[in-house]
Amino acid sequence: MANESIFVARMTDAAVLQAFRRAADQVPNGRSKGSVTLFGGGNIQFEYPSEEPPAEIQALEDTDSFVISRANLSIKGVGISFIRGGTSQPKSAFMDEFQVSQPNQQQENITNLERIAAISSLLDDVTVMSPDGDSSSGKSDVIASHMSVLSRLEKLNEKLVRDTDKYRKELDREHRQRTEQLDEEVATKKAQVDTELENKLAQFTKREEELEKERSRLDDSTNTFARRQIRRDILDAIKKRQTEFKLTGDTQGKRKSIAVAMCVLFVFFGALTVMSYVDVAAALKTGDVAVIVISLMRQLLYSLGAFASVLYFIRWQNQWAEQHASAEFQVKQFELDMERASWIVESGLEWKKEGTDMPPELVKTLSNGLFDQNKSVSDTLHHPADQLASALLGTASAIKLKTGDSVLEIDPKKLRKSELVTEGENAKTAT
Repeated sequence: MANESIFVARMTDAAVLQAFRRAADQVPNGRSKGSVTLFGGGNIQFEYPSEEPPAEIQALEDTDSFVISRANLSIKGVGISFIRGGTSQPKSAFMDEFQVSQPNQQQENITNLERIAAISSLLDDVTVMSPDGDSSSGKSDVIASHMSVLSRLEKLNEKLVRDTDKYRKELDREHRQRTEQLDEEVATKKAQVDTELENKLAQFTKREEELEKERSRLDDSTNTFARRQIRRDILDAIKKRQTEFKLTGDTQGKRKSIAVAMCVLFVFFGALTVMSYVDVAAALKTGDVAVIVISLMRQLLYSLGAFASVLYFIRWQNQWAEQHASAEFQVKQFELDMERASWIVESGLEWKKEGTDMPPELVKTLSNGLFDQNKSVSDTLHHPADQLASALLGTASAIKLKTGDSVLEIDPKKLRKSELVTEGENAKTAT
């Protein structure tokens, strides 16, 4: 049977090979073989399907060239030929020709479904032409030229869309990779920052604890220094008081007034005693016994008054000296108590540093008698005349004193009771 021709608009080498591949893919059970003849000589053999086509076929598929002069493909005995410019003379500059040959009877027959699928796939994306019989008018060439231009524009647009899609996919892939890389870098940086932050926080916490310990130590040192400084100041004041232990000017003035009064009293009784000697001498000259007795009694009373005044002044001075000495001893005792108290406080702090407290029994034993103010009080100073009157009142049941027209009676027992009641009330008031 004669070959059947199909005229198509001018096709590039890549379009021809892609058309052959589409047709061969529709018959998967058969092995399709083909060849390509190039302008200027050269033949390339290929097969479909093939894991890796020849490098020459790959080069033709990657370019929009018109190097193929003739191409043949056999699919289960069905021959498909491509002729650049067609078989007619002169060859067309705008159309190409496909020729489909029928298989021989001895060859394996292709099914109708496979034939339909192969031929349809061959003509996909191909502009089929219907050439006019009157070729002299050039109408077919013009149509073929336009169709070729349209086909090339379609191919160019398809290539542009494909390249754009490929570029967009490449951009998306790069963007995705870059995003994943940035996410990983951010995650790594975040983990690094978190680790550094934790380390800084740990260092800050440790530094804060060290500063707190140092502050506590400095506070303890400051408190210890202040406490010891106060102790030294108190001891210095005590030592200064011991070195210059004396009374104030007001107290000295009060003592001087008492001493002057006692001297005046002594001089007064002394003068009366001297005058009584003169009276006694005069009485002795008169010889009157009553006058002599009265003069002697006056002399005795005046002498006793002078003696009692001197004795009271001596005892008053002695009591003042005892109080002065007792005050000095109290100051010295206060100094010793300060030393003991400071030592107890220092010992308690040392125990506290060890994490325990001093036993209460030990503290009580060490602090026993500290700053005890219950000092012995000197006896109240009494005038000898008061003591003599007390003695007389103590032995007498009652005393009657006549003052002019009235009589004053004194009961010693009632006086003692009133004195005891007064002392009890004073004691209650003091507590």
